[in-house]
Amino acid sequence: MKKKTNLILIACIIAVLIIGTILVLLLTDKISIPISSGSPESISAESVSDGETLGDIISEDEEINVPKEFRITNHASKNISVSEGKVYFKGTSDPAYEVTCNGEKIETASTGEFSIDRRVTPGSNEFVFVHKNVTYTYTVSYTADVLRSVYPEEAISVPAGMEIELSAVALRDSAVTVIFNGRSYTMEPKSDVRINDEEDEGSSEELAVYTVVVNAPDSASNIEKISVTAKCKGISETMSGGSIKVTARNKIPKPVVLETQKPVTEKATTHKAAETSTEIRKTVSIKSNLSHKYTNPPKTTQAQPVSEQAETAEEEKSVPLSDRLQKFSYTHNYGLGSAEVCQVTDDYVDIYPSRNTETYALPNYTPLLKGTFDYVESEIDIDGDKYYILSSGYKIPANREERLASGSMGKINHVSIKEGYITPANSIKVVSCEIENGNTVIKLDMNKSVPFIAYLTGQSYKDYNGRAVAVSSCTCTGIKFVFSQTASAAGNLSFGGSVISGGRFSTDPDRAETTLTLDFAKSGKFYGYHCEYENGYLIISFKNKPSSLSGYTIMLDPGHGGIDSGAGCCVSSSGMSKEKNINLSLATKVGELLQAEGATVVMTRSGDDWVCYTDRNNAVRNRKPDMFISIHCDASESASAYGTSAYYYRAYSQPLAEAIHESIVSSYKNIIYADKASDFRSRVSRGANYYAFRVLRVEECPAVLIEYGFVTNTVECQMLQNSSVRDTLARATVSGIKNYIASN
Repeated sequence: MKKKTNLILIACIIAVLIIGTILVLLLTDKISIPISSGSPESISAESVSDGETLGDIISEDEEINVPKEFRITNHASKNISVSEGKVYFKGTSDPAYEVTCNGEKIETASTGEFSIDRRVTPGSNEFVFVHKNVTYTYTVSYTADVLRSVYPEEAISVPAGMEIELSAVALRDSAVTVIFNGRSYTMEPKSDVRINDEEDEGSSEELAVYTVVVNAPDSASNIEKISVTAKCKGISETMSGGSIKVTARNKIPKPVVLETQKPVTEKATTHKAAETSTEIRKTVSIKSNLSHKYTNPPKTTQAQPVSEQAETAEEEKSVPLSDRLQKFSYTHNYGLGSAEVCQVTDDYVDIYPSRNTETYALPNYTPLLKGTFDYVESEIDIDGDKYYILSSGYKIPANREERLASGSMGKINHVSIKEGYITPANSIKVVSCEIENGNTVIKLDMNKSVPFIAYLTGQSYKDYNGRAVAVSSCTCTGIKFVFSQTASAAGNLSFGGSVISGGRFSTDPDRAETTLTLDFAKSGKFYGYHCEYENGYLIISFKNKPSSLSGYTIMLDPGHGGIDSGAGCCVSSSGMSKEKNINLSLATKVGELLQAEGATVVMTRSGDDWVCYTDRNNAVRNRKPDMFISIHCDASESASAYGTSAYYYRAYSQPLAEAIHESIVSSYKNIIYADKASDFRSRVSRGANYYAFRVLRVEECPAVLIEYGFVTNTVECQMLQNSSVRDTLARATVSGIKNYIASN
């Protein structure tokens, strides 16, 4: 009994000594513990107290470096099959010991995590991982499929005479042919594989897109399924695609001007103009708490129809109704016949050329405004999506599917199709042309809300994916607005102290089009514009450049958020294991530096919230900032990919993308990666590139998307998770913005 008591006493003494030792270590900072026991995603802007930044709360340095079990985490089986010439491995290990793959040491993170990719050859490939006398052997079978996919994959419907782009994804250096309507065509390589023109992009070193453009017959018919054959290195594969139904087009008569068309003489009924076109820039107070630090974008507001507006004596005096043009409606019979009418019911709907089946967003095709109406020539079905061919020569989607503000996937309807009447041709009359709150504003009276597009003149383009949309520099000398179904225009256009130096109208009677041509005061210097139909007028507002950074309103868009985490990091970190958190931290740091310079900063999100693409676009169109910067981190299926890139959509956004990109690259080369080999540093720049990201498809200001680095690269991921590195990148971003302002 006494012996047992002594053992208990000894055990108690040992326990006390252990607890005491732990307390001493804690007090002397020899052991670090996580700040929050909650998940990183639960840390919000509201939890930041005075004097602290988001980087202080979500600190990557406050993590327990516990030795991890050695394992490969992204493959459940040791027998792997791949269809491309590489394989990707991701795993964990004890950071105190090295990991080798086929005898070659792997670079691991400070946590012991690693990610690598290895080339494979057709057939069986073996990879042996060794760590602390533990060995894993993986067998990778590579089947080199020559032909991966064809388009159209399913049956489609197109109008007679339409150009159809047939495509196939196959191995590079393949010989690819397609049988269409009984005839064989050779398909040419076009570009790297691109997933789509929305928020995702992807490419493959081994694959290429092969295309050929063919013409549908001039009359209604049915074409059997296409057949594509690809041959490469002695291997031949054939794949069938979809059949094609060719339909007849409706013939819409050219708009005419009625002899009875003249100004209305009834009692004046005028209307308040919405304040959206002349919104005054307001200062946003930057405080210590992120929930109040920036303003979130206002909700979209739509101008009410003319018939629902209240009378306003002040506007009646400035623009008498007797001087206004007669308004035409497709619901009234003018004796010109009837037709199927397409009315745009959503704001800023992307349109595409009607001559072909392509549905790529193009910067020279301005989104149609809500309230616009046109006549339907035919409808087509592409990949299960319905489009309408309009008499103005554009193709408009019936709807689009995307993640809504609620977070769920849904469809946004773009148009309403109904029976109506052909209206007389539109006329344009200049009401005013003046400087308002620093912007140049043109107010046009119009008979009806016709479709129009705007495109830059004097701009040199280069090829991207077979389309002349990319630029090397901004060389534009002006902008043209081309109005469909418009037979005349009149009024004085005079400018002073504006980005616009002069303007003129011209009319093409054969095409029933009228063009408004505007010249820029300085070649290559343009900062965006905004259009909206308002109470029977078209308001076009051009942004004039503020004199200094302190006069700028800059919208920062931390990518992803909430239910959309973005890319997962290949290295774990307390609070920084997902792209969305790194993006928010970077944006916060950039915003604080800009505010310190006197700029007004607006954030699309200041916490861990999901903001849908529509709301991000609407934020730009409602707030009308002087520039928009979307902040992201890159990701790849290749663990070796690293570096930074910038993206633009419209030509006048390219100088901003280039300036910010050059500054960030300089920081990587001279500060962040200063200790790396020159060959490594020389590949940090991935360029300032054209790409049709959804968030960049706005007209109001230069808009760019920055990819700061790859969270799927072990080295770069750790850099992006480091608060001091993010400080450096934030300073580089602001320096790039200042360089842009100084030179543009």
